[in-house]
Amino acid sequence: MVILLSITFLSERAFGAGCAGLTNTTTLQGIDINILCNSVFLTEQVYSVLYTASFEDCILECIDLLADVDCVGVQFSPSTLAPTGLNGSTCYLQWALGGNPSQSDTWDSARIQRPAVVPSEVFK
Repeated sequence: MVILLSITFLSERAFGAGCAGLTNTTTLQGIDINILCNSVFLTEQVYSVLYTASFEDCILECIDLLADVDCVGVQFSPSTLAPTGLNGSTCYLQWALGGNPSQSDTWDSARIQRPAVVPSEVFK
């Protein structure tokens, strides 16, 4: 009996970039983002799971999401790689970021500060 194994070495797959280079408050596409390095929120509030090349790409996916439910934040784990055949690291798009974050050595989070829509401005 012959058993074939497929082994992918981590050095062959790039890790995503986490909080490196991002300040506590960053602006992307004109929207303020609160960066919470080394923090994680409840995973029950995950809207969608993606695999992105960087923390910034994860945040941009949240900003660009057009859905019935607003994406209010993200969690990104640069050390949790996508399954074989996909590129990037795990990115959770969040419909809520409830409570206080917990300390984490493997996750970074961000809150999206979307501007409020004032109804009187919509109907002018």
